[in-house]
Amino acid sequence: MSQLQRQPTAQRHSYYSIEGSVFLDDYGPERVRTNSFDEEKIDGLFRRRKTNWAEFQRRAQPKIRPWTPALEYFWDHRYSLRAVIPILAALLELFLLLFLFCTYYTLPADPVTGEKPPRVSDRYANFPFISCVGSQRLALYQGLTFAIVILSVTSTAITFYFCRDDLLGWHTRRAGLLASVSGAGLNIWLVFAAAVPDQHLHLTVTGAKAVVVFGIKTTGMLIDHYDRSKYPALRQAGVIKVMMWWRIITLVVAFPLAVMTNVAIFSCNHANPKEFQTPGTKCYRIMTLGAPAEWFYAITTVSWSLTIAFDIYITPIISKVKSAQDEADFQLLASEHDGSSHDAASPEFMAPGKDEESESSRSSMNEGEKDRRWNSAYDKLDVEVRRGREGDDYPYEIDGDEELDLGMQARLRDWA
Repeated sequence: MSQLQRQPTAQRHSYYSIEGSVFLDDYGPERVRTNSFDEEKIDGLFRRRKTNWAEFQRRAQPKIRPWTPALEYFWDHRYSLRAVIPILAALLELFLLLFLFCTYYTLPADPVTGEKPPRVSDRYANFPFISCVGSQRLALYQGLTFAIVILSVTSTAITFYFCRDDLLGWHTRRAGLLASVSGAGLNIWLVFAAAVPDQHLHLTVTGAKAVVVFGIKTTGMLIDHYDRSKYPALRQAGVIKVMMWWRIITLVVAFPLAVMTNVAIFSCNHANPKEFQTPGTKCYRIMTLGAPAEWFYAITTVSWSLTIAFDIYITPIISKVKSAQDEADFQLLASEHDGSSHDAASPEFMAPGKDEESESSRSSMNEGEKDRRWNSAYDKLDVEVRRGREGDDYPYEIDGDEELDLGMQARLRDWA
């Protein structure tokens, strides 16, 4: 059906839905049994209220809101402004990492052992975890972490709002939103647990946060995979190739780092602090690799935030590619339909053919082809009925209002 034919059909279906809902509101089972009718609007003879076509068109018209220059500017630059949020989150996280790294090497020497940089916690070998150094600048560590969490959750929520009706990757998007909220909660818990650096709690939260953050990256990669599977043309665009390989490299690098971080944290969960600090022990060797792995894993998180910003910025390009492929598929389907369509009223179309009489032929018939043939038949019948109605006036009029059929949605129900 063409686009011009779809619109009147959709309006007519919406009209029937409104009429049906009005009828059921007026004559529901509860109101009929209790005889609680409003005498000003409804009489006792089951005469329904009429909604003429002009009234329906008036209700269906979109409300025009007053023009606001600021709102129009934000809407015209919505992709650029949305991309700023994950960029700010990435820059703040990168600044936090650099600040903590420089803080660790600029701390004064230990007054007892003279070690420089001093040992800031008993829960690492020769290089500290991020939360161990954050305990030395706890106020700044907590403040920047809160800002990063707010920006990250805001960006995720806005993206989810704009894509909430997409059927492609519906469950994956909701899983990604849940993982983002969980990661934000763990990040906040971490900065409070870091107030006691000699306990293992902050490292346990660090390991859980690493798993959840990797889940966020995985869901984003799955959504991209679904898009490229449905729209192969996305693989041909240059900027989309850059984003794809950027995310693949980030995910490939992040996986072993996350594994190493969790192995170091959970394998020595109940170990004695001396085992962390004695060279040659198993926990010493594992912690020597686990702590730097967490720092590099945080850098991959910064990289992923930048890929999110890049993805938002190139959304118009992605939409153009998808629209072009959808249009090409529609034109191909229309050409196939025009070449193989039959008259809806002809006996050849309604009666089964020779090949359809056998059970094996019916089972091998393509179900999609059946649906297209029946839809084509109904569309043509719909056009013929509409053309017949356009030429003649409606014979049923009461008080000057056109009386339209409610269709199947307003049939009387069996209340007994």
